[in-house]
Amino acid sequence: MSASTKSKALFASLIALCLVIQACGGMDGLKPQLVSASSPSPSPPPQITPAINDGLFGMHIHRIDAGTPWPAARITTWRLWDAGVAWKDLEPASGVFNFSLLDQYVAVAQEHSTEILLTLGYTPQWASQRPQEPSDGGPGSSAPPSDIGSWDKFITALVTRYKGRIQAYEILNEPNLAKYFTGSVADQFVLLKHAYMIIKQIDPSATVLSPGYMGKGFLQLDQLLAMGGAQYIDVVAYHFYDFPAKPEAMDGFIKSVLNVLTSHQIDKPIWDTEIGYGPGQTFSGEDQQASYFVRTIMVHWNDKIERAYWYAWDNHGWARLWMTEPDSTTLTKAGTAYNVLYTWISNAQKGDCSISQSAAINSCSLVLADGKLAHILWMSTGQTSFALPPDWHATAVQDLKGINTPLGSTVPVTESPALVF
Repeated sequence: MSASTKSKALFASLIALCLVIQACGGMDGLKPQLVSASSPSPSPPPQITPAINDGLFGMHIHRIDAGTPWPAARITTWRLWDAGVAWKDLEPASGVFNFSLLDQYVAVAQEHSTEILLTLGYTPQWASQRPQEPSDGGPGSSAPPSDIGSWDKFITALVTRYKGRIQAYEILNEPNLAKYFTGSVADQFVLLKHAYMIIKQIDPSATVLSPGYMGKGFLQLDQLLAMGGAQYIDVVAYHFYDFPAKPEAMDGFIKSVLNVLTSHQIDKPIWDTEIGYGPGQTFSGEDQQASYFVRTIMVHWNDKIERAYWYAWDNHGWARLWMTEPDSTTLTKAGTAYNVLYTWISNAQKGDCSISQSAAINSCSLVLADGKLAHILWMSTGQTSFALPPDWHATAVQDLKGINTPLGSTVPVTESPALVF
């Protein structure tokens, strides 16, 4: 082969390598990925498929139009609430629509291959049954509409405009709290039924969620299902807030919701459409904040909650666990941990998990791309030293900063989760 031919061949090989690196997401994309235990041995080139646990990395972003840059993280799905696109914002007068901000959000989401979950709530004052009633959303916004026809027309205009571009709709935000909704469960049922039928007629592929209850809202969920609400729900929405408390405590609320669904013989996906830590929750520092974020998501993963939407990327007022500094750009340790956890579990097949609030070690096993098991370990309280089982064949541990440390025969286990592999 001539020198010229060799040069051309080398150049072609380099181009091919660059394309592979780019397709895999840069050099980081060439790191081992976590896949299902049923995945074949890596003899043929692996197919690029969506991460199986992507839904656990949903987010609220409030001010993408007013200075917040797109997050330096993999935001797989974006819930729009407290973002200026409630019903009262989109239809400020009867038949007069203002979709400019929502258009912007939808365009940004498409640019970043991110799905949108739009929560439908806050009645415009002109459409309200009680237009002067106090509400967190402004006078009259917590009351049901005085005429269901106004709701129908709004849903029709909305879904017609965003067919195929908004993937999911949640009917009402925390309606068991008077500051968001002062109607009855029967009113919730009517709004849900009408919205579901209109959405499915216009955009059959769209996902319709139940009202996003919180706290003891499972009592209202029980009533809604008793009325036949399940036939108008693709996904059960809930907000598993539980603070001030340790992350493992929220398992109690999850079990309460599961018990309600079981009592009605309903087997539908559950999405936690708003989760985080608000007023009353205190932290010893950023390390504990990072720990609480990861442990919160691990509880969701263990309890088979398909999606979780963190509140919020750029909220530095109500929220007490921040993903970014006040500039809404610089990552906190929790923001870094978000990205690290994504590399751990986004494409992982979960094995056995043991999670509790006791002094025992919490652990979850997961299957790596090469078929080898890895384990995430942490304590709810305190710390200990754990003797590594020989059949784990573990050689390193990675912390929430993404730093690897070689292992001997034991590994320290603290309140900060670590990946042993």
